[in-house]
Amino acid sequence: MVHIESAEYLQRVYESIWRALGARGEEAEIYARCFVRADLLGKETQGIACIPLVYPWIRSGAIRFGRSLTTVREGPSFALVDGNSGPGQVCATRAMAIALEKARSSTVGCVWVRNTNDFTMATNYAEMALEHDCFGLAMSNGVPLVAAWGGREPLFNTNPMAFAVPAGEELPIIYDGATSAVSHGHVVLAARDGRIMADSPLVDPDGRATGDAGPLISDPFDRNSEQLGAIRPLGAKGFGWLILVEVVSSLMAGGGRALDIPFHQSAEDPWTGGFFLMAVDIGALVDLDRFKADVDRLVRSCRSSQRAEGFSEIVMPGERAQREAERRRREGIPLRDEDWGNVARIAGEVGVDLEALRDGT
Repeated sequence: MVHIESAEYLQRVYESIWRALGARGEEAEIYARCFVRADLLGKETQGIACIPLVYPWIRSGAIRFGRSLTTVREGPSFALVDGNSGPGQVCATRAMAIALEKARSSTVGCVWVRNTNDFTMATNYAEMALEHDCFGLAMSNGVPLVAAWGGREPLFNTNPMAFAVPAGEELPIIYDGATSAVSHGHVVLAARDGRIMADSPLVDPDGRATGDAGPLISDPFDRNSEQLGAIRPLGAKGFGWLILVEVVSSLMAGGGRALDIPFHQSAEDPWTGGFFLMAVDIGALVDLDRFKADVDRLVRSCRSSQRAEGFSEIVMPGERAQREAERRRREGIPLRDEDWGNVARIAGEVGVDLEALRDGT
């Protein structure tokens, strides 16, 4: 493992790489921050591991810096915007800002985004609502990796969804997860580490359920490795969530189904999925202080309830990740050698001196 001394240093590294590739001003800062936030929360498969994923897309023109959102349709409480091939993280951040502005005047703000690319960690956008005392929701579809319930062919992405609920004295409730059995990033890591995954979350090309990712991942050191077989849905109910995210995030935005999205995007063959961002102004519905107190009681009732056999504690959604972010801010950020090696390689290719960035220059 490589130990990175601070999130600020990692921010300078990522931001310098993006600036060397053409990002400017706030765009570079947002794009870097979204990766750093994932690393801080211990979700490196959505952070540093995705740097070599997006790098060739930037090089090929599939991701284009300097693009603004274009409004396609708009009303008091909604907007449909076109990302014009801008970075997914930047487009989603700006779209959530629009949703929050609309929530301030209309209680609920909903924004759909099309013609951008993968936004990586959905928490980045849902948690933006917290500083405004709003509820936040973010979801996206993507390339086909997940089978229908009972199937073996990849028809859906892992279709991540995140929501954030403000609390009073307790930590906010922040849920972020794939609506499939597991995320593709964790499948790739399992193959890399030679680890058998619990509960057989995969299905091989012959239709057999398996936990062995090794034979199904073409290159376990490639975060975007092509995959044989498919990831299974999280049961029949998870299949319903997959369909919900597919319809709401992309089809309603005029984007493509997972099957329409290229695995290896380029300027000529761009990403065609979609995002959905929503904000709700809680204080416009109920007394905000009472709401937060009620959320605190909800959290405490869960945490203090009698535990089932095999459980030593009850942990709320997002609690471990938020605690991990606090620890990593104090103690530094551990990253896998191969992931940091990829960043160092890319930095060298674009002329970024990693050592010079350590003193803040």
